[in-house]
Amino acid sequence: MAHIEPIQIELRDGRTLTIRAAVASDGEASYALRRMDYPGKVTLPHEYTDSLEVYSKSIDQALADPARLWLVAEADNALAGQITVQPENDKRQRLSHVCWFGMALLPHWRGLGLGHALLSRAISWAEEHPRFEKLALGVLSNNPGAMALYRKLGFIEEGRKVREVKLASGDYLDDILMYRWVG
Repeated sequence: MAHIEPIQIELRDGRTLTIRAAVASDGEASYALRRMDYPGKVTLPHEYTDSLEVYSKSIDQALADPARLWLVAEADNALAGQITVQPENDKRQRLSHVCWFGMALLPHWRGLGLGHALLSRAISWAEEHPRFEKLALGVLSNNPGAMALYRKLGFIEEGRKVREVKLASGDYLDDILMYRWVG
């Protein structure tokens, strides 16, 4: 991962956070954030098979790979959110121009501008990266707040996996695919 300078941001409620590159010591908090269950998430906490140790090593691997980005948002020495950006596929040349991102925010940090700040930083990184031309994501249809954020930042819906996710209630959600040109 290229060197990313930490930045301070002020949220709508006046609190300030630092957005910075993840480091190995973020492993435990990042792992807990990843395993958190919330509406709009496909993977259930018990479905993760990696250990904390393996997950923490993935931060080190991201730091060593110039085609990956892993940012965290920190307030009062605790993680409030994170975003990762990685190539669509490292082995297939015809997909090498596409990167995907995933973002997670603790519930009490949502709706304050943190998602916008993290994603804006990731977009800037992708725009400067010589490899990437397209930034892509998937978002579930029950997450209108996230969809509004993505549209605000220039993402366009390009497809929909209809009834892709089945909830315990028997209801279905569409997986909406969105993209934004960055190169």
